[in-house]
Amino acid sequence: MKAKELKNEDAKQYAWAARKNAFAMSNVYKQNYTDKAKLKVEQIVSVLSMVYANKGVYVNYRKTKAAIKVANARIIDKLALTQLEEQWTAEGVTKTSTAQGIIYSIKK
Repeated sequence: MKAKELKNEDAKQYAWAARKNAFAMSNVYKQNYTDKAKLKVEQIVSVLSMVYANKGVYVNYRKTKAAIKVANARIIDKLALTQLEEQWTAEGVTKTSTAQGIIYSIKK
């Protein structure tokens, strides 16, 4: 799976409000997803928790996609990750690398 690089800037004093807003909007957008789509997201989250040593795995539902962030990711099982990423690429899942971790995006 080919990973894109993404550069983010620090939210500084607005970090708390930005996090609270992102959490609220994620809950609003989550209602627009089917049960099947939510299940797929949860399955990917559980698998990512097994193949990466991480600080946390977070889900953020958006208007057009669900984003799964693996914070401070270190690979535990490279072979399994490679096979999963090949399968996910065929299903349309994209991968983006940031300074904070790795983000997998699943189209709605």
